[in-house]
Formats: sequence, C-alpha cells, structure tokens
Amino acid sequence: MSAPNTNIERQKRSHRPALTGIALAALAVTLITIGVVFWSAPDREDQAAPAATTSGS
Repeated sequence: MSAPNTNIERQKRSHRPALTGIALAALAVTLITIGVVFWSAPDREDQAAPAATTSGS
C-alpha cells in the first residue's frame, strides 16, 4: 500500500541533501581507490630488466 497523501516535490527537496552526501561519498571512495591503486603500483624503473651477463666458459 502506498501513502494516501504523497507530495513528490516535497520529498525530492527533503531527500536532496542525503542523496548529495551519498554521491559525494561514492566519488570520494572512487578517488581514494584510484589513488591507492596507482600509489601501490611498482615503479617502471624498478622493473628494468637486469643486464645480460655472459659467462666466460
């Protein structure tokens, strides 16, 4: 059953701050996740191939 007296416009206004907060929190989590992924990735310089050595035998 739905409520007999619903005012959609009033409900939109009253829920706007909560929905804005949820959107900002989701954006913050996304940015933090991207930052952690790039920060924890090894540097390309550290992954350089070791110099080839030749044995004298």
